[in-house]
Amino acid sequence: TLYNNANLWCWIAAYPSTCEDNSGRDGDIPCERGKNAWLYRWVIYYGPILLMIVVVTGIMIMLTRTVRVEEKRTIEMQTEIRSQMSSIEHMPPTDVTEEQPHRGSPAPTALWQTHRYERSRQMLHQAVFYLGVFYLTWLFVTINRMYQLVT
Repeated sequence: TLYNNANLWCWIAAYPSTCEDNSGRDGDIPCERGKNAWLYRWVIYYGPILLMIVVVTGIMIMLTRTVRVEEKRTIEMQTEIRSQMSSIEHMPPTDVTEEQPHRGSPAPTALWQTHRYERSRQMLHQAVFYLGVFYLTWLFVTINRMYQLVT
């Protein structure tokens, strides 16, 4: 069996706790159970946690960059459409019966220019908050397990 006393509760550990296992730790006596407990800890617990931390961080970075690129493309298209619309407004009317836009009304450029990359900033804040909570969730448990690994 791999489950033995591990300070606070039962977990993957060698028995007795002062035994000599295959990790190179010196001990008074040979282990009765859990001789490769350190290896199983890495394969079953530490490895997947570290992998998920790296994967989730990478996904959030990619997601944030993708949102930023798409928002930049959208802003460029909006700018191009607005410049085309303003050039159309300055052309003489071709059909008298066709309703023309109000030429005297100001273009709403101030509002859309002040909110540039607003979605990217919101996405970045959400990603940082999510990662912070994710790291905080695993921080203390991992510190405890690393402490047990060292001692």
